[in-house]
Amino acid sequence: MSLSKEFNRLGESGKTECRQEELKITDRGKAVENPAGRIIRMNLPEEASLSMACTMAEHYLASCQIEDAAVDAWYLLEYVTGVSRAMYLADRDKKLSEEQRDAYAALVNKRGAHIPLQHLTGEQEFMGLPFLVSEAVLIPRQDTETLVELALDKIKAALRSGVLPREIHVERDSGAGGDETEVRRGSDLSPEENDRYRVLDLCTGSGCIAVSIAKLCEQMWEKNSGNPGKSGKDQEPCKKWLEVCASDLSEDALALAQENARRLGADVRFFHSDLFAQIPMPVDCENRSVSADSLTGEKARGAGVVFDLIVSNPPYIRTQVIEELSEEVRLHEPRLALDGGDDGLEFYRRIVCESRGYLRLGGWLLLEIGYDQGEDVADLLRQNGFSQVRVSKDLAGNDRVVEGVYYV
Repeated sequence: MSLSKEFNRLGESGKTECRQEELKITDRGKAVENPAGRIIRMNLPEEASLSMACTMAEHYLASCQIEDAAVDAWYLLEYVTGVSRAMYLADRDKKLSEEQRDAYAALVNKRGAHIPLQHLTGEQEFMGLPFLVSEAVLIPRQDTETLVELALDKIKAALRSGVLPREIHVERDSGAGGDETEVRRGSDLSPEENDRYRVLDLCTGSGCIAVSIAKLCEQMWEKNSGNPGKSGKDQEPCKKWLEVCASDLSEDALALAQENARRLGADVRFFHSDLFAQIPMPVDCENRSVSADSLTGEKARGAGVVFDLIVSNPPYIRTQVIEELSEEVRLHEPRLALDGGDDGLEFYRRIVCESRGYLRLGGWLLLEIGYDQGEDVADLLRQNGFSQVRVSKDLAGNDRVVEGVYYV
């Protein structure tokens, strides 16, 4: 019987006895305790099996106040040994090699120091895709999948409405006394012809939002056969009707996002930019919402593009609240990606106002928010001319995304 099962079986009266037995095993691995009895370092004994290692790690992490001690102990074991859950259940008494023991103990001790699990494994799954992470970016969270799913809904709606792929019919003299119609679509169109459905992700961080949108749209396009009657090499590529762009102020974050796009084969165009600062401002485009001068008081920066959809998960934690966050977040995730100013709304004000100069008429703005910011951010959209403003909840039932469409 494993130590964790034995611990539960004994109940309150037997906890001391079980704790002593645990320490006998731990002593063989030369564990070190502080005066309060908390294990401050875990070393595994030579005879450590998969089950013993996982149980010792779980108890150690629990003593370090790690919330999901059992889950993290397992994920680190899987990461080090490559053992699947099925393999573990079939041969839990299999001994670890010396290299595996040392590697596992080192990672468990780091997790006990509240270094995020994802920084130890270097990856986090998001929308079913594996993303590289580091201390330069926020760790992708399931909450943010709500934003991506809503963005995909907007793109699917455009496909169903027949808006995409956009195409232009050009009448030309055939030279034989008559006219013929040339159909241009996708990448055959010039930027001025507003060819593709364009998405912009601000504060991209790891790139999880932009890359997921690009990759999942590609999969959706292939699955649904975007060009009826065509397949394989004759199939219209997704990139001919969709362009995904992303920006971030952090060069380190941008480099990681670019690597994630490369590894996952996602076609994303990246900008090193403080929100819209280095995004080319659209000029002389009749479909653009408002002029550059009305927003910035400066001349337009050159021939840019309009976007059908702008999404962002900006910094939104109130400055004074940051010190109250968990060690994992407060000490190991970038403050630049957390701090939303005194009221948490600093970036929303900028994005909502400036986005009007980059949205196509009828374009959508989708913003991830904190659980208590729904009404405040929704009011910002309404005050800036957005309509159909709505607050959507995440799977936990918390307000998570505010959206609105711009028609002015």
